[in-house]
Amino acid sequence: MFYAQDELNLIWLKLTDGTEDSTRPVDVSGLVRSHNLARLDAAIVTNADTEQAMMFPGSIDGLASYTDFDAPRVSTTSTYARIRSNKEDDWGLWEERK
Repeated sequence: MFYAQDELNLIWLKLTDGTEDSTRPVDVSGLVRSHNLARLDAAIVTNADTEQAMMFPGSIDGLASYTDFDAPRVSTTSTYARIRSNKEDDWGLWEERK
């Protein structure tokens, strides 16, 4: 599943705003407008000077119901990261890690 850069930025801000324990998955589905998700959990993987990464450990697509015998319509499990060459540079784009 692909998320827009502004959605990923909003999710990162939510994870780092200090209101949640970002080492545990937090529901960020309300920040995603490009997909109709019943729930989307996210957690910080790396928060360093030159790399930031967040993981979406899995969720249920609000439009798809499925059983153990059916594959989900859209996989939401993934990791996104962005890097910069040094801490004075601007952050690059969020990219999905496969």
